[in-house]
Amino acid sequence: MAKTQKSFSDNDKLTGSPTGFSVTVREFEFAAGAGFVIPILGSMMRMPGLPAVPASEGMTIDNNGKISGLS
Repeated sequence: MAKTQKSFSDNDKLTGSPTGFSVTVREFEFAAGAGFVIPILGSMMRMPGLPAVPASEGMTIDNNGKISGLS
């Protein structure tokens, strides 16, 4: 959960340490390798990760300097 300086919830109108409130979890992401469960709240955005196989693995250069595998 990413916390703002304003609240513990996804409602920025709540301040301090509110009680008796609900937190809306939009979705869960699982980082199985790290063993993390990541709740995504409100309009929180996540940074994209890197692919398992880099795009460079599908690129080649022949003896004439012609590059293949670029999209």
